[in-house]
Amino acid sequence: MRNFCLITCAAALSITLPFGTASAEEKVVATAKKADDSKFKIKISGRGQVRYTMDAPEDDTSGKEQRFAIQRGRIKLKGHNASKSTSVLMEVGLGKGSVVLKDFYVVYALKTGSLNLKLGQYKKPFLRHQINSSGRLALVDRDITDKVLPSGRDIGFSVGNGLKSKNAFTWELGLFNGTGSPDKPSFKPKTDDNGVVTGGKFSNVPADFRPLAVARAGYNFGGAKVYREADLKGGDLRFAVFGNAHYDTAATVNSEDPELVAGVDYILKVKGFSNTGHFFRNMESKVNMYATQAGYLVAKRYQPVVRFAQIDDGDNESKQTELTGGFSVYFYGHKMKFQTDFSMLSTEIGSESVDESRLRAQFQLAF
Repeated sequence: MRNFCLITCAAALSITLPFGTASAEEKVVATAKKADDSKFKIKISGRGQVRYTMDAPEDDTSGKEQRFAIQRGRIKLKGHNASKSTSVLMEVGLGKGSVVLKDFYVVYALKTGSLNLKLGQYKKPFLRHQINSSGRLALVDRDITDKVLPSGRDIGFSVGNGLKSKNAFTWELGLFNGTGSPDKPSFKPKTDDNGVVTGGKFSNVPADFRPLAVARAGYNFGGAKVYREADLKGGDLRFAVFGNAHYDTAATVNSEDPELVAGVDYILKVKGFSNTGHFFRNMESKVNMYATQAGYLVAKRYQPVVRFAQIDDGDNESKQTELTGGFSVYFYGHKMKFQTDFSMLSTEIGSESVDESRLRAQFQLAF
């Protein structure tokens, strides 16, 4: 425990020092956990998810797979430096047996409340279901469209008025590398004159960017918590609708054509009931991807949830379908909760079909 505290304090101090000068007293307070005055502030938070998964092909009982995993472990440092108009966030992922940098970015308020500049590595402003933290989902994890849609993290910059702000109309427009998820580094081998691999390293730095442009804009009625799926606080009708566009220029890749993926997503909440969904289309491949889910909070703690999702590639006569039912127990909101769900998964290619069932159970603890 002592070593963990020392490591945490060192991490906090390393974030504080590069961005400005502070007194010795301020540095000591920062290493303890939080340094806060009118110019400097840093907070540390984290969460962990312990998950059990069982995958069972319907026609092959011998192919059943079961496992326990630390699905996610996260440590986050967040605050502002030099002034409240400059905020910084760093998040490190510790799950699945590896350590990776998930996020590191700076947000500078060009005009407080109406125009921000964001720079670094973070989630692209595309698809509410992905922007939403994996720790604030209504089911164990995201639906099947999440792995197909071009969402996730990238390195670049964006301008907007804050997608998570209290503004009724929010927007963000960004430009990114477009060369893959930077939180999943690839191995770059080193070879000799004969082409034999002699070494190498893992890196997320591309030789050249593509680049890609991403845009998201929408309207929020009633101050809905857009990026928290369950309606834990209840209240009158609240909803939000957003449009999204993801344009991969492929300008530096001669062998590939530009690609546009566009769509809408929404969330609706009223008196403990919540409904979310999205519809997207890849304009080049003609693939449609859509999902919807609904849940109702009982006694401010228990929530049954159902979800339907589908990936429809009509031109190639293939289709993937997910039907999921789940149940969540919120002991202390998203800070401590237990979730379980059961899914029927189907993949159709022409006249052939492969069916699979999946059972998951997960406990989450956050601080």
